[in-house]
Amino acid sequence: MRHIPFVTFFIGIHIIGIFLQVYLHTRVVHYSFLLQKQEKEYMQLSQQKQQLTNKLYALNNKDEIGKYAASHLQMKPLTLAQIRHTSHDH
Repeated sequence: MRHIPFVTFFIGIHIIGIFLQVYLHTRVVHYSFLLQKQEKEYMQLSQQKQQLTNKLYALNNKDEIGKYAASHLQMKPLTLAQIRHTSHDH
């Protein structure tokens, strides 16, 4: 008769332990999924940053600017005959 409350308490503690273990496992899985998602997003943003950095360096390169102006904007270099002299009368 004295063992019944102890057995009930013992079984109750184990049941609570099982539920706690399941709960903690689901939390670990949930946060693992979030971590994986954020790592994937970080990798994509790192790639975008690298692409934009490469574009910036290409745009600062004078040879690339000249090629872009010639191919996309149909610009041609100026000749000396095209430059007009203006006088500054004040």
